[in-house]
Amino acid sequence: MNKYRLIIASTENGGKEIVTFLNSNDLTSIEDLLRPGYTVDFDGIILAELPDCFPTDYELGRGC
Repeated sequence: MNKYRLIIASTENGGKEIVTFLNSNDLTSIEDLLRPGYTVDFDGIILAELPDCFPTDYELGRGC
């Protein structure tokens, strides 16, 4: 298992959501990562076993 910083953000009505997996050592301020109009639902460290091809350091979005 590896450690990842997981950030989940959504718009006020929940119509758009973004999930980002970062290296657990990435201490970038959430304000620098958050898109305008989105609020943070979760920002924390998780343990996960992700495949090598999993897109980390990318925003994975729904309704964006």
